[in-house]
Amino acid sequence: SPEIKNSPRYDEYLKVLETGEPCYAEVVSHHPQLGEKRHSVKAFKVGDGLGMIVSDITEPKRVEEVLLESEQKYRSLFDNMLIGFAHCQILLDEDNRPTDFVYLEVNDAFERLTGLKREAVLGKKVTEAIPGIKEAHPELFDIYGRVALTGMGEDFDIHLEPLDTWLSISVYCPKKGYFVAVFGNITERKIGEKELENIFNLSADMIAVCTTEGKFLRVSPAWKDVLGYTTDEILELGWARLVHPDDAGRTDNEVAQQLHGKPVMGFINRFRCKDGTYKTFEWRATPAEKGIVYATARDITERWQAEELQRKSTHDLGERVKELNCLYGVSALAENAEISTEEMLDGIVALLPPGWQYPEITCGRIIIWGQEFKTGNFADTEWIQASHVTVHGVVVGTVEVCYLEEKQELDEGPFLKEERNLINAVAEQVGKTIERRRAEEALKQYSERLEEMVEQRTKELRAAQEQLILKEKLATLGQLAGGVGHELRNPLGAIKNAVYFLNMVMEEPERDVKETLDILNREVATSERIISSLFDFGREKPPNQAKVDLNEVIQAVLSRFEIPGNVEVASQLGEDLPVILADPGQLNQVFLNIVLNAVQAMPGGGRLHIKSEESGPGWVAVSFTDTGAGMAAETLLRVFEPLFTTKAKGIGLGLAHSRTLVEGHSGTIGVQSELGRGSTFTVRLPTSRRTAIGGVEGGRPEGNDGEVDR
Repeated sequence: SPEIKNSPRYDEYLKVLETGEPCYAEVVSHHPQLGEKRHSVKAFKVGDGLGMIVSDITEPKRVEEVLLESEQKYRSLFDNMLIGFAHCQILLDEDNRPTDFVYLEVNDAFERLTGLKREAVLGKKVTEAIPGIKEAHPELFDIYGRVALTGMGEDFDIHLEPLDTWLSISVYCPKKGYFVAVFGNITERKIGEKELENIFNLSADMIAVCTTEGKFLRVSPAWKDVLGYTTDEILELGWARLVHPDDAGRTDNEVAQQLHGKPVMGFINRFRCKDGTYKTFEWRATPAEKGIVYATARDITERWQAEELQRKSTHDLGERVKELNCLYGVSALAENAEISTEEMLDGIVALLPPGWQYPEITCGRIIIWGQEFKTGNFADTEWIQASHVTVHGVVVGTVEVCYLEEKQELDEGPFLKEERNLINAVAEQVGKTIERRRAEEALKQYSERLEEMVEQRTKELRAAQEQLILKEKLATLGQLAGGVGHELRNPLGAIKNAVYFLNMVMEEPERDVKETLDILNREVATSERIISSLFDFGREKPPNQAKVDLNEVIQAVLSRFEIPGNVEVASQLGEDLPVILADPGQLNQVFLNIVLNAVQAMPGGGRLHIKSEESGPGWVAVSFTDTGAGMAAETLLRVFEPLFTTKAKGIGLGLAHSRTLVEGHSGTIGVQSELGRGSTFTVRLPTSRRTAIGGVEGGRPEGNDGEVDR
């Protein structure tokens, strides 16, 4: 080879061929893209020729330099380098001869390559970590001692008998008395060298050493068995003259890639046999080094023919899988109840292109009742496949798939018959899903209406039942109230007359006697009011309606009732209030009960605000707001119940009776209250009978949000 002949080590290579002894060298090369590269070269005799093993030692050398430059860089490389590393201290005897060495630091690759754990060797002598090594390899101690003492680095290969491992070691001295060994496991390489000839001669694959210029330098016996030529004929012809003419261009391109350092993996071409037929080979080859390539070829003629058939079947199967994935995705969207119909159709149209033979040039569109759902790249082209969408037998739209460029004619223009089946299935699924969703929506709406109807009816029945129970309770309570009132009125009359008589006969009674008589008089009055309440509650009468001015009723109540001096009354009476039809006596009693409760709620004084106004079309309202203690939520709910009271005096009939009187006028009475912030009672009354029964002037009054309304 001209390259070898012009090499500066040409004489060394000749010596290898003459003596059979391998030689070693280290070379530096400059690659235009890769920069400076360093290689260790081992030349050895192979038959009558020269074999070379070239190892890239750029990285170990670079590591050595980096270790000297920076501890930080050293640590990163140290932990991640693929080659083994050991930093050791040499131990000497009295005559300054090496007797042992101690491991100071090793890296992860050391453990992986030697099988020795870091914790088992650090700080220990090698004779302790690897028993028998000194007896098996005394030369190892000589080399390490020489490097540690002289500072001259050395490279060597050694087979460590205790570990049964071949190592390629580079050793240098960072400091006198210490050495660093950088090594790689070359056991497989050594075994390979030993077995190379056997493999070369016995392999069923065809092994060749060739040049990038089209020549064979050496071929294994399998070549003549496959091609029918003799070995000499194959070497004479070379590989370039045996390649099929149609494969020559591809083969040259692959060789060019090898020249740029790319290995060949799975390259396929055809070679001519001696009988004129061609065999199909699959190649694996090393990158070209100085124009030399090591390659293996395998006869795959029968497999290639079978794979051709399989490739077609696989392609067809792949198309069916795409179609099934499309249908599965459409079904999943159709069954997803959490998305709207529009979201479902957007999702389905996005699934169309991947389901067709050329997804990169495929677009899709779905039209339902004039509404379009399409892919972002949609264009209405002449290469179109479409299917109608029907809902309850009526065509409501289409599913369309278009190609954006022309393709070869197949079953239906550029489309497959299986794609026709697919688009029909998608259109059918869309139609059925729309049918189902519309039915579900209708059923849902009906269910919601039914639930509302049942809930409303239940409320009405519950209210009617409560009203019936309340009426029965009130009827019984009325009978009891009338009887009790009658029984108490006579003795109270006697007490009242006695007090009056005593006041008449005693011109100047003593102070204690006077106070006692006043207390009796007040308590009799209180009892009479309670008895009057019992009588009134026991004999409810329909209102005797007349035209009433609400403001006059309010003023009459305030003039009749003695307001304590510590309670301020503020009136805000609306002007031009409509005259209503009502019983003035009953309204007077209602307002008087409310004012009395308000005053009693402010024992320490406060403010009572009375307001009258119109409350929506056909309604007037009177509100009484006090600044008393207010009511808790549980009290608020029961405030209108008969016999419910929170006061020490009273029997809890005032507000219950007031509610009955207001409802007798087809009105409402409600209360708003907050504990510690006072209460507001509001009475609303219709301005006419038509309003009260829900006539054209309006049914319910406005402005009672948040009230307990009775």
